[in-house]
Amino acid sequence: MKGLEITYLPLDGLKPYDRNPKTHSPEQIERLVSSLTEFGWTRPLLVADDGQIVAGHGTWTAAKLIRDRGLSIPNHPDPAVAPTVALAHLTPDQRRAYVIADNRLSELGRWDDDLLGSELADLQGLGVDLDTIGFDAADLEALCADGTGAGTGTRDGATGRTLVERFGVPPFTVLDARQGYWRDRKAAWTALGVHAQEGRENLPDTNVATDWMRRGSAVGGSAFDPVLAELIFRWFTPGVGSAVLDPFGGEATKGVIAATLGYEYTGVELRPEQVKANREQWERVRARLSPERLAQVRRDPVWIEGDSAQIDNLLPAGRLYDLVFTSPPYYDLEIYSKGDKDGSALETYDRFIGWYRKIFRQACGRLKPNRFAVVKIGDVRDERGFYRNFLGNNIACFLDAGLGFYNEAVLATPIGSLALRAGRQFTASRKLGRGHQNVLVFFGGDPGRIKAEFPQEIEVGDVVADDSQP
Repeated sequence: MKGLEITYLPLDGLKPYDRNPKTHSPEQIERLVSSLTEFGWTRPLLVADDGQIVAGHGTWTAAKLIRDRGLSIPNHPDPAVAPTVALAHLTPDQRRAYVIADNRLSELGRWDDDLLGSELADLQGLGVDLDTIGFDAADLEALCADGTGAGTGTRDGATGRTLVERFGVPPFTVLDARQGYWRDRKAAWTALGVHAQEGRENLPDTNVATDWMRRGSAVGGSAFDPVLAELIFRWFTPGVGSAVLDPFGGEATKGVIAATLGYEYTGVELRPEQVKANREQWERVRARLSPERLAQVRRDPVWIEGDSAQIDNLLPAGRLYDLVFTSPPYYDLEIYSKGDKDGSALETYDRFIGWYRKIFRQACGRLKPNRFAVVKIGDVRDERGFYRNFLGNNIACFLDAGLGFYNEAVLATPIGSLALRAGRQFTASRKLGRGHQNVLVFFGGDPGRIKAEFPQEIEVGDVVADDSQP
């Protein structure tokens, strides 16, 4: 008897079964992407002789996303094809029945919750990203809960709503990007087409990776988290229609999300190729917005090509803003260009800080009274491995610009590959693996006016795309 044979077929040559009753949300597809990129192909797609998929629709969709994003699968060198097994022994009626059986039979099994919770906790402790196995920190929290109702799911007596329902994310000083509510929302933004790395593919060779390895300074990269961007707009502006100024518009995320939510965004970016990539990403996202979401767009995001050190001359005369919000470059860690106007490439840290202060002095001078400025940063190390105190320099910079230091928060980021690097880094230097970034919030004006000028209820809607668009 002939055994099973695995045949590699082009992804685009396969076709889904149009009567498959099992649906896959964008969030689930993103988790399948994480799983495939972590573990590789572990089971083939089951197909009919004509290439119609019988089992593996979600994996097929995830594999196409991996190919389109230029990612790789560990045990699979060709992202354009998929391993398949032809179910030639089944009749058409049997194949039709098996589409349902394949999904339903796996659902009939039950979890031992105690053992599952123990396994998830152990795996998380080992640095495994729970998202790659279909769970998240919220699932672990629920499995290990003592039944008292404590934590982010608690409903307050006044509104009967949870903190997540009221604010999108609990307004704590630890913003936990590892939680399920955060990861689901991030996956929805990603599915909409929001990607922070576009335009950064051809950065100078004197760039991030080698310095991270040499100094142990890795901050998880500066790719901006779309959920953080959404929160800052919703939490620290007077509301929809507010004007946002971003002195370092070196990725599309903040501008795309601002415009999608109805804010008027203006960013300044030195590199023309990055400005072009930002604008192109916005056009793609705009084309995918649902009619309801599109109706909320008040203005396309504006990216001004120019030197941020001359930001006053680049902006319209007299124009004031409701929020200054950015993620600045890291000196000598992320070098974006080799021009003399790029602060990340300046010869000394002192020169970098002087350039930095000049920019924020101008930017903060464009803030309306009683408004916030927010920066997402991480500290960096010098040539000897000591921190440069970039956080402290930031605080001093904004204080000198006339603002007060109002909030500080830690953005806890998924462990991911940090678990692979931390051991070697720690044994060699006793440097801890950095699993967070810092969010600093400043305020210019009278804090007593915040309650009157900022909304008491934060409207948190869904991230909605138009599924009819490609």
